[in-house]
Amino acid sequence: MLNIKFRLIKSISLIVFGLSFLLYGCANFIPENINISQDTIQKKISEHFPKNKNLLSLYQITITNPKLALEPDTNRVKISVDAQINSSITEPLHGNIQFSSNLVLDDKKENLLLKEPLIDEFILKNKSENSINNMLLPLLKMGVSDILDLYPIYKIKPEQLTFLGINLEPVGINIQKDYINIKVHAKNK
Repeated sequence: MLNIKFRLIKSISLIVFGLSFLLYGCANFIPENINISQDTIQKKISEHFPKNKNLLSLYQITITNPKLALEPDTNRVKISVDAQINSSITEPLHGNIQFSSNLVLDDKKENLLLKEPLIDEFILKNKSENSINNMLLPLLKMGVSDILDLYPIYKIKPEQLTFLGINLEPVGINIQKDYINIKVHAKNK
């Protein structure tokens, strides 16, 4: 009888130890990252263009054809867009705008947003002294920044934030050469 109790206690102890080991092992397999490829982000951005902005009821800026580049050295994204500026007081202007931006998560931690984009280059191809002056260029740059600040470039899918029934929470963003890495950890309940 004592031998049966000993075996039962030993079996239960082994089962408890095994389950503890299994649970500990599963905790070590919880993903720490969500990687989103540059191509995926490029497709998502392209779906939402063209973008338009009116400035002082005098100028209509239209930006099209976004091209995404990732800059791991600065942990920023760089986007190039074509621009057209129409106005009733000047000839139409065409050109290219290149800007770089930080990425942030929205308050719900569901969307990657451009944050405080900086215009790196604003080239107007048919610019003449009569069509644009030094006072107008900053206004146009500000209009483009307004279009893009807090612009969502990717929505994190709910299934990307669960693993084996464990809810994950984004905690950081790192730009890599070919993808954006979102750091995650298990969400506290």
